[in-house]
Amino acid sequence: MGWRLALLLVSGFVMECLSVPRHFIFVNKTKSWTEAQSYCRETYTDLATITNMEDMRMVRESGEGDNKHVWIGLYQTANPSWKWSLAEEGFYGPGEADFTDWKPNEPNNLDTEKCTVLTTEGQWNNVDCKTKRPFVCYKGPDRGSESYVLIDEKKSWREAQSYCRENYIDLVSVRNQEVNKRIEDKVRLLQSEAVWIGLFRDNWMWSDQTNSSFRKWGKNMPDNKTNDNCAVTKQNEDEGKWRGRKCDEEHPFICHWDKLLLVSEELSWRDALYYCRARHMDLVSVVSSEILDWVKKLAKDASTEHVWLGLYYLCPLDVWLWVKGETVCSTLWDEGSLPGRKEARGGAGAVMSREEQLWVSKPETDKLNFICATDEGE
Repeated sequence: MGWRLALLLVSGFVMECLSVPRHFIFVNKTKSWTEAQSYCRETYTDLATITNMEDMRMVRESGEGDNKHVWIGLYQTANPSWKWSLAEEGFYGPGEADFTDWKPNEPNNLDTEKCTVLTTEGQWNNVDCKTKRPFVCYKGPDRGSESYVLIDEKKSWREAQSYCRENYIDLVSVRNQEVNKRIEDKVRLLQSEAVWIGLFRDNWMWSDQTNSSFRKWGKNMPDNKTNDNCAVTKQNEDEGKWRGRKCDEEHPFICHWDKLLLVSEELSWRDALYYCRARHMDLVSVVSSEILDWVKKLAKDASTEHVWLGLYYLCPLDVWLWVKGETVCSTLWDEGSLPGRKEARGGAGAVMSREEQLWVSKPETDKLNFICATDEGE
């Protein structure tokens, strides 16, 4: 079939996290934000969601070299919430993204107090983001206290965030009491009452409902002007940083197209194959450990116990093949479900959506969720 999946790019560091890879597509048609959202959902996956600095780079490179305002998928809602600056999927264990250690009667959620400090007592307080304070950066996967760098320079929260992203990974996320104690120990070394951590409060969301807290606003943005409820980027200005605009303005826009897509319809294996190919995709061939990890991640969200893969049995040769033409070189089969030659006729391969997530042989007439993968040329 002459195509392969592109591997995920990472921006200069390794993290214990996993993001399903995606394309970014610049659409040089002027539409309102809502019209652009509809176009992206009908033609691709959704308006662009930006989850890290590597996404920022790819979005900036997706344009045509001019300096237009371009819609992305960020929009404002009426309900603010607290989020961590570091937005990588998989970085937080169960409950860690919700860990807090506020001082009594905090946060008081004053309109001007949208950023968080950790005090010498190890407790948190929400304060004005423009105040100048020292801060703590996160520098990489957990290596004890060496994972966290105390910067004894006074900066605003936004300046501290930019510094950490440019020199390390991000402002620190305090995921549990152990991390909280490590940061508290560092704060005690300073002649300062508190340091910035990565927690902030806003009411912006992504069009695809991705729970990404990554933000890259321009100076003095968002400025909370009336009805500036949708976000644009200028790809060749101010490093592509964002600003708010009125949603009914007309601008070009950027869509994203997930390279792997879990389809929640329940179809037979052959109908699932036709479904993917009709949309310039194919059932996924698991030909690398990276793709295997992405498939397992997506399968956990399936509504069926098994999820179709692009795996089928070729009876004359007594061999299992991927739809892209490669033979199966894996020991991931569930031993109890791998049939002999006679039983395998009319069979296709699926992955368990729960438990060990091993592969199983199922009659291709079974109706399951399935995973499509995009063509190399798309």
